[in-house]
This record gives sequence, structure tokens and C-alpha cells, in this order.
Amino acid sequence: EAPAAEEAPAAEEAAPAEANIFANATVVEVSGLETEGANTGDMAIDGDMATRWSSNTDDAAHIIIDLGAVTPVDSLDIYWETACAADYTVEVSEDNANWTVVATVTDNATGASPVGEAVSHSWDAVNARYIKINCTRRNTEWGNSIWEMVAYACEAPVVEEVVEEAPVEEAPV
Repeated sequence: EAPAAEEAPAAEEAAPAEANIFANATVVEVSGLETEGANTGDMAIDGDMATRWSSNTDDAAHIIIDLGAVTPVDSLDIYWETACAADYTVEVSEDNANWTVVATVTDNATGASPVGEAVSHSWDAVNARYIKINCTRRNTEWGNSIWEMVAYACEAPVVEEVVEEAPVEEAPV
């Protein structure tokens, strides 16, 4: 059984709600829960720093968030509880099937840091409808636990178009 939860981070330590694109998002999948019906996935994006998602005690744990529409995104803050993932990736997808890793973390110990300290991730802007935190190794004997996550929209990514020029035909002489 997990230890008594530490004190939740103060609300003022979180990013303002209007910047958080998770405000209207939904959690579509979690790999497991510490206790069925408690500390559910939606608590990781509910804007309440006093609630949290807690996975079961497997190293492999994940949470997938649906933004509701393809959105340009370039950063994410994770407020880990002491029971944090030591190794994990942040992945994005437009279809919840094909994933691109945008951040890789190894040997994270932030959960042992002062409560309320976020692990901030940033990357070149990408279009995404889904964001997945894919935990591959726990930092404690308990599962992975996230107080809150905040993702940020940005300008649409620049897509370079390759324009092929038609060959120029020369007029006969």
C-alpha cells in the first residue's frame, strides 16, 4: 500500500487555466489504477492540484489525453507526486495509433523534490490530438502518480512544402 499522500502543491504554483489546453480535454486511457475507482486518470488534468492520478505498481504505465481536436502544441508541465516515473517518454499523435516521441526522460527524481515543482518539457511545435505519458520505470516501489499536467498550445508548426517545378519546354527553333 502506498504511503499517505504528501500535501498537494499550492494552486498558485500551477499555470493559469487559460493557458492549459487540457482544460477541455479528456483522458481516454490509463494502463491501471492504484485503487479501482480512486485517483483516476481524469484527476491528472482536472485543474485541481489536490487530486492526482495513481497507476498500479507496474513499471509500464501510461495515460493518454484526447485534446478533442488536432492542436499545435510545444510544451508540457508534469507535477509528479513522490511516486514518480524514473524513466518515461512524452508522445504525441493525431490518430491515437501512430505515436511520435517528443521528449525522453531518464533518471527523473523530481517526485523527491519540493512538492509543486513541475518537470517542464518543450519541443519543436507539432500538431497533436493525443498526448501520452508513457512510463517505463518507477522511481519508488509504488506506481506512478501525477498531481497535475498542463499542456500549452502554440503557433502552428511550419510545414515545408516541396514544390516541383514543371520542366520548361523549349520552343522548336
